[in-house]
Amino acid sequence: MSIGSDWPISGAYLLSATLCVVAWVAAARREELTAPGRYVWLLFALGLAAIATLQLFDVQQLVADKGRGAARSEGLYVIRRDIQAAIIVIVVLGLGVMVAYGALVLRGRSYGLSLVAAVLLGGFLTVRAISLHQIDSLLYGQTVAGVAWNDLLESALALFVGLGAVHSQGVRSGLQTLLGRTPR
Repeated sequence: MSIGSDWPISGAYLLSATLCVVAWVAAARREELTAPGRYVWLLFALGLAAIATLQLFDVQQLVADKGRGAARSEGLYVIRRDIQAAIIVIVVLGLGVMVAYGALVLRGRSYGLSLVAAVLLGGFLTVRAISLHQIDSLLYGQTVAGVAWNDLLESALALFVGLGAVHSQGVRSGLQTLLGRTPR
């Protein structure tokens, strides 16, 4: 296993993870959030850091190769397109339900934006891992200013999780706390 060339994307994950840690520290110091709400920021940070590490070591490709090998050995490779399409439909429907739930129920919660972004990121990573050729051609074949849609979408979704931490106002007071200033 070698380290891949996805440093910019991993950097987006690590930046967002750092912002989530700062929001977690700020929330813990202010004790504004309930205990479960306070730990949401820590979970975001740990999840983003884990994805950054997996990204650098190209674990998704390793898992896809293992899945492809298993499908061939089980005789499912010939019907893989139907299976892939069905899973993508289920994932997209599930994402729609989760985002709608997040928009309705989590309104006003400091971590609502980050949670919706994290759910969309998870869905994106899942759909990309399924690797249906039509989706692959869109994600990898199309570029904006020389950057593949895949990289743009993944980086943007990762950064939106971190922007949710900034939006929560936890980051500003967390940075002030870490710098030894009294937050307002």
